Amino acid sequence: MRIRDARTGGLRDIRRPRGGLLRVCVHTSATGSPRDQGDLRALLIADVLARTVELDGLQVVSAWASGDASEGHDRELARAGARAGVHPATVRTERSGVRYALGGPVDVHVVAAAADPPVDDDGVRVAVAPAPAWPLPEAPGTTADDDGEADDLLAVRLALLGTPYDRTADLTPAALGAAATELAGWRERVAHWARATSQPVHAVSAKEVASAFHDDLDSRAALAALRRLAADPEVADGAKFETFVLADRWLGLELPRDIGRA
Repeated sequence: MRIRDARTGGLRDIRRPRGGLLRVCVHTSATGSPRDQGDLRALLIADVLARTVELDGLQVVSAWASGDASEGHDRELARAGARAGVHPATVRTERSGVRYALGGPVDVHVVAAAADPPVDDDGVRVAVAPAPAWPLPEAPGTTADDDGEADDLLAVRLALLGTPYDRTADLTPAALGAAATELAGWRERVAHWARATSQPVHAVSAKEVASAFHDDLDSRAALAALRRLAADPEVADGAKFETFVLADRWLGLELPRDIGRA
């Protein structure tokens, strides 16, 4: 896959490193909330990058360097990341200890907008644009384990995937509402398509999705390909099902979640 190196402005190939182990470090800010400054967005981009290279057969080991952030900040951010479908980092470490923690030089640095530049300047540097605070609903009596909160953060994930990672994200109430509606609609369709006769994936759409993620993590193009597929009356429901389930390995939106539910 190719991704833009923020230090040079050019695209660089991420190839299989010697030994086959790709080392990735995500850098978040030392202050602020998981709902602003792009910290959660940086974790999300690192997650999508890892999903992409793992689907290519690479093994990824990841570190999370959060500078001098408080333990409470990191705990809240990790909780938000988990509920947004972000796989946890292999190890957390101080910025100065990244190379030691990963057992070698870093291949890719994913840097949040408000984070300090990495100490270890080897490898590709992916600069993630900021994401303004999003207005999640505050329902009386809700708890951290409510399904509604997880749905809210997966809608945030979809909204962020709809914007190139190097551009400021639009997280207005209208944008989040549209993302939540689309996410619910896709899950409903996937559950419906699951009852159809099994078919191979739709080759054209699957190739468009894979090519988009391999070209600078262009998740917006991947989502556009899925929208075209969902609206195409000529494609069998079974093929749509298989293609959406495959695409969710990159997207991480739990699209098959409602299969079998009443």
